[in-house]
Amino acid sequence: MKAALSVLQVMDKLSLREGKFLVAFSGGPDSVYLLLSLAEFYSETLSDHIALCYVDYHDSPWVPEEEKVVNFYQRKYSLPLFRKDVQHQKEDRNFEDWARQVRYSFFAEVAEKKHYDGVLVAHQKTDSVETYLLQKERNNLPLHYGLQEMARLGNLKVIRPLLSVTKRVILNALDEAEDKYYDDKTNLHTTRARLRKELSEEKIQQLEGEIQQANRKLSALYKSFSLYPSGMPFSTYDSLSQEEAKRYLFYLLDAFSISEDRREGAGKEAFDFLQKRSAGVLPLDSSYSLYRAKSYFFVSRNLSSISYSYTITEEGEVKTPFFTINVKKEFFHIPSFPFVIRSYQQGDKLGTDLPEKDVATFLKKQGIPSFLLPIYPVFEKDERIFYVPFRKDIEEKKIPFTLHLSQH
Repeated sequence: MKAALSVLQVMDKLSLREGKFLVAFSGGPDSVYLLLSLAEFYSETLSDHIALCYVDYHDSPWVPEEEKVVNFYQRKYSLPLFRKDVQHQKEDRNFEDWARQVRYSFFAEVAEKKHYDGVLVAHQKTDSVETYLLQKERNNLPLHYGLQEMARLGNLKVIRPLLSVTKRVILNALDEAEDKYYDDKTNLHTTRARLRKELSEEKIQQLEGEIQQANRKLSALYKSFSLYPSGMPFSTYDSLSQEEAKRYLFYLLDAFSISEDRREGAGKEAFDFLQKRSAGVLPLDSSYSLYRAKSYFFVSRNLSSISYSYTITEEGEVKTPFFTINVKKEFFHIPSFPFVIRSYQQGDKLGTDLPEKDVATFLKKQGIPSFLLPIYPVFEKDERIFYVPFRKDIEEKKIPFTLHLSQH
């Protein structure tokens, strides 16, 4: 079989010669076409760059035929083969969702342990169009319509080099060259199989243009979201349409790597949570939470687990993961250098002439939400707190001090 020129060009564009990759290999026509294209791309060095990953779901009586094809190509190219045997149980989610979770967890585990740069997956143009149709049918709000050549699932890089060719092109090429592949009969009754029956080559090309136009619009929208990488004022949020607001929340969940299994539920919870404007906290997962104040909201690592302390020795700009400050004596009543800027600690007392000495009470009177107390800065010299920024001074930029609320 000779690979399509467009596929080889994509492999070159994706710099596949510069790494080592797993191939999600099932012995089906798409994964066989991907492997044969890689064999042409790498020529004599295929085994230096590629290993096969195979998951046996034991889901049909034809599995032995599938295994024969997998083993045939593993032997033909002398490639490493990583195999996982699993079986779907009644208590598991529906088969397709469960199988997807199983295989990508397996790919990620092998890539990390064996030091591969990612996994090559044989999704093709027909798959991308089917994904788009499913997204529309289910009223999904994805970050991208269809499939992307390069994506990440957690720490796993997922690469799709075949999105320039359709399923029909792949089958024709394999059949013409009489290359072995396994025709999975269990795929005949899936939702995708129903959509595929309705897709002619002409319809696929038409829908591909529609997908490109939809993604251009999304790209412009997400570019505007990039101005607010961790949260935004409610005045801005309220100007968004309901769809844009939901998309922005999914954008945040993706930016903070909230797991895909959790995103749909977390997105709905976040949208409902932001209907209120009182101070509150919504846990998104074990590491991150959505914080809601009166006039703004943001996503951050759980603030209660954060503490910091920095010694300042001279005037000038200081940038830390928690704040940025342009140190000037006239702004911050600095007695002398060095001094320390640290996070609030329970029981802190002000050593100033202000009548209120308890720092927590002082901040609450300014409207600082209780969830911000663990990261609010205090300025200390010789174990005496000589300055705590007023909330309004920070928000109205009356002082050259910025508190960073998100911790990636």
